Amino acid sequence: MGDYEGEIEDNTRAIQLNPNLAEAYANRAVAKYQTGDFMGAIHDSTLALSLQPQMGVGYYYRGLAYLAINMAEEGRRDLKRARELSPQLADDIGQVLQD
Repeated sequence: MGDYEGEIEDNTRAIQLNPNLAEAYANRAVAKYQTGDFMGAIHDSTLALSLQPQMGVGYYYRGLAYLAINMAEEGRRDLKRARELSPQLADDIGQVLQD
């Protein structure tokens, strides 16, 4: 917890072993987001979503990363999709979207 560089390394290794592991891309996206690598988070979230299109957390972190780089339209779109797919994120998403 909080060792984001270690999480990035661990998930990179998991991806090397199994490049079809959507969860590893999503986990690495979260860690990249937490370290401020927003473009990396967008890239990894997009890869996770290409493998598992119904992954709410992929849309969530990609949306947050888009917002962080001032791509509001894309960010809002992804956060709304995350809320549809993962209702448990609704409160967090509502605070970000202020709706």
